[in-house]
Amino acid sequence: MKMRYENLLLGDKKRKEAIEAILKDQNLSKTSFDNTGVKLQKPIAKNDEVPNSEMEVLLSFTEDAFEELEEANFTVQQANKKLDAQNKIIEAYSKQQEVKIEELKFAYSQLEHFAQVGSHDLKEPLRNIANFSQLLIKHCAKNIGAEGQNFLEVILQGVNQLDTTLNHFIDYLQIENQFKGAEIVDLNKLVEDIDSDLKSQLGQNSFQLKVEQLPEIAVNQPLFKRLMKELMVNAIKFKHTELPKIEISCDKLDEEFWLFKVKDNGVGLDEQLIDKLFLPFQRTGKNSLYEENRPMGLAVCQKIVKLHRGDIWYNSTAVPNEGTTFLFTIRNIAGLSFEKDNPETDDHYMIPN
Repeated sequence: MKMRYENLLLGDKKRKEAIEAILKDQNLSKTSFDNTGVKLQKPIAKNDEVPNSEMEVLLSFTEDAFEELEEANFTVQQANKKLDAQNKIIEAYSKQQEVKIEELKFAYSQLEHFAQVGSHDLKEPLRNIANFSQLLIKHCAKNIGAEGQNFLEVILQGVNQLDTTLNHFIDYLQIENQFKGAEIVDLNKLVEDIDSDLKSQLGQNSFQLKVEQLPEIAVNQPLFKRLMKELMVNAIKFKHTELPKIEISCDKLDEEFWLFKVKDNGVGLDEQLIDKLFLPFQRTGKNSLYEENRPMGLAVCQKIVKLHRGDIWYNSTAVPNEGTTFLFTIRNIAGLSFEKDNPETDDHYMIPN
């Protein structure tokens, strides 16, 4: 808000008029008498008048007041200039932010367009390459020989890999559109459903799951279910030699956030990878299993956590069978309470800035 002050500066002319008015009033208030004792109202001439000490004080006070008033007015003027400059800076930054918002909207619309194009225009040629490669292998095997068939097999593998990559990338771009608000969800039931689904696909003895009491919180249920499933699948996929063991727990940090922990006993991770591991298609170059699979799931996990106004990271020593603990926060947007039946653990984790 721009501030404006009245200009309090009195010009020299007005100041002189004020002083003359005071002198005139002082002269008119004095009286003289004739020889008969009759009171005369004629003012005494200024030149003949003896200076009055009270008048000098009054004039001195008036002069000082005008000087202080001029200094105050100058200070106000300087403050107004600074305020005007600050307002101009704020307006410039506001316009700059508006431009950036528009640029982000445009960039996001371009990504959405790319996702739509990728779902059809980019995949159609891949399907043609795969189909005709298979036809060559089936109908022209004798003519192209064993070496030619091997070449076609390599082409098919590349096509399938590119198709998978496109599917993952398109899915990653469309996650924001899947965030349709939040609802109160019983996470115990949600994790139980994930456990049942995975064991029906992989087998009842494919992994062990231990779950502490989890709260009911406000989340986007489909996305949060995918988040938990991705972390559990990650623990199963990157196991070491023993049966995968997964432990899931949650603590209430404060009135603002929940802290979730998903611990496994897998191959472990180098903690120096924390800046790379959550990026899409990022090659780590440290772990052969992660290098081969190039996990897109963790990038999806990070995006889902960010949509819930939280952060995700991990603790690990890269020692086989000691595994990795993935930690993430979820904002308690509904201000819900949570009291655990189980005693609090002694584990303490630092939340990164």
